[in-house]
Amino acid sequence: MNRRLLLLALFIVLIGLAAALLRGVAREALIIPLLSLLWGLIDLFESLPQVIVWVVLVGIAIVIAVRSVADPPTLHWRRRTEETLGGRVAAWARVVRLAQRDGYSRWRLAQRLALLATEIIAHREGVDLRQARQMIESDTELAPEVRAYLQSGLRAYRPNGRGVLAILQRGDPNDPLALDPAVAVAAIEGMGMVN
Repeated sequence: MNRRLLLLALFIVLIGLAAALLRGVAREALIIPLLSLLWGLIDLFESLPQVIVWVVLVGIAIVIAVRSVADPPTLHWRRRTEETLGGRVAAWARVVRLAQRDGYSRWRLAQRLALLATEIIAHREGVDLRQARQMIESDTELAPEVRAYLQSGLRAYRPNGRGVLAILQRGDPNDPLALDPAVAVAAIEGMGMVN
């Protein structure tokens, strides 16, 4: 701890010395030229006739007004409203569509399916979510690949670590997330989880 404080104090002293040495250099190399440039711009602006200044300002205002009328900035709001209007079905469709893209999106779909199955079991059996999760992890009626798929959705996401190759390739056939999500949905329906 004392060593850290000593290093911190030494660092602060070095910064102070550097600031003292560079103060004159910074003033000569940076501050004076910037102030000279600013003074020259002010002189240039004051030397222009007032008519030119007003014409430029009114022109800028007209351009801004025309652009705001021609291209209203409500595009983002409209897109957000359409997503909101879609509801849960649209959100599920988006997750399914994205799952075809990369490993993280496949994990997100497995996570959503596992959470859905957990909620359904908890409601059907009258247990809390932790107990429903344990029921999924120990269910012997599920096919091993479906159980592995749902369990991988319940765990934290772990990239496979292959870097660029993971993006270019569809995935490892031994990866539980490589399972077709329709198989997991059919297994959940077959267990009687979905009425």
